[in-house]
Amino acid sequence: PLEKAIKIVLVRDVDGRTFWDALNDAISPRIKTPTPVDELALSKFRETFEGRPLKQGNVILLTWVQPSQML
Repeated sequence: PLEKAIKIVLVRDVDGRTFWDALNDAISPRIKTPTPVDELALSKFRETFEGRPLKQGNVILLTWVQPSQML
C-alpha cells in the first residue's frame, strides 16, 4: 500500500531543466532544515530530469512507500 503519490501530466513540451526548476521551487521551501540525506535525494532527483526533454502528455508519477522515502 502506498502512503502518498503524485501524478504529474505535462500539458506542454518543456526541457528537463525548466521542469526541475519549477519542481524545486515548490519542494525546497517545504524542507525547513535539509539534512545530508535530503540534499542527496534532491540531487538525484534533479539529475533525473536535467538535460532530458519532456513532452506534452508525459506522465511523471512520484510515489512514497513510507512517509519519508520516495521511490
